[in-house]
Amino acid sequence: NYKAAIGSFFSLMGAAMGAKKPAAANDAAAPTGAASVNAAPAAPAGPPLPDRMLAGLNDFKGKTLLILSGCDLTAQEFTDVTKASRKWQTLLSSVRVKRQMLAEADHTFSRRAWRDQVATWTGEWVRSW
Repeated sequence: NYKAAIGSFFSLMGAAMGAKKPAAANDAAAPTGAASVNAAPAAPAGPPLPDRMLAGLNDFKGKTLLILSGCDLTAQEFTDVTKASRKWQTLLSSVRVKRQMLAEADHTFSRRAWRDQVATWTGEWVRSW
């Protein structure tokens, strides 16, 4: 569902960048002090999430294994953000970063074959040290 994926992406990016969602009509009727069911969590102060992730991975000097699943909106959003950033591309092409893509897998690698592949890649990566 590309429309939902795009909507989710912009919603997450807006939240990461500190944009506020407009209040829903039924929020006005909520009693004072009551939390809104539709309220988005407050965005953390500071840089957007992709920038904080980039800084954290840049600061970490150890080896990194990144395994992405192909049937996963979160992984697709991450891939889109990293493709659009020269800094991310530089980091991900570093010799200390190993990236694997399991195209048919979902976000949780819910099939045994997918989990087995993740375990194999992880074992190979650890042995490569």
